[in-house]
Amino acid sequence: MAALTAAVSNRSWASIHSWVQNYKVLNAGVIWVGSFCGALNGTSTAQRGYVKAYADQNNIKYMGLAIGSPFDLATTLKVTGDTSATRVPMVTLECGPGILRQYTVTGSSAVTDQMRQVYLRNDNDMNVTQVLSPRIGRIEYWHTSTTCDVLVYGALCAEVI
Repeated sequence: MAALTAAVSNRSWASIHSWVQNYKVLNAGVIWVGSFCGALNGTSTAQRGYVKAYADQNNIKYMGLAIGSPFDLATTLKVTGDTSATRVPMVTLECGPGILRQYTVTGSSAVTDQMRQVYLRNDNDMNVTQVLSPRIGRIEYWHTSTTCDVLVYGALCAEVI
């Protein structure tokens, strides 16, 4: 798997408690429908308050799964940030916890990986090994090879981690 370059329509997501929220997109940031998104909370005040496609970096907080936009996505299913626009582009995120069904988690290989923490590498790839960013969930059920059901904690739980 790799970072998204197009929208994803086949994410199998079961909401536990749905919490949908619109957020402004970081200038020049591209978010595809189906991307996992984050917000930076570091020393750069220019980036605070905006969401971006998730990246494995310090000072990022998991915000949710992109499910659409309050703006027109008719042709591309993506949102590109433009903070100088009269109406800054926004993305609609599912911020609540949920189960991502039969998803590839790099580094998982056996039933003994159930309950292991999961980390995002980018807006699409999950891994059981942490590099920079905090955990966003855990493996709930191991199916086979690297295919797992992942409990994604949601934005509120990610805040306290």
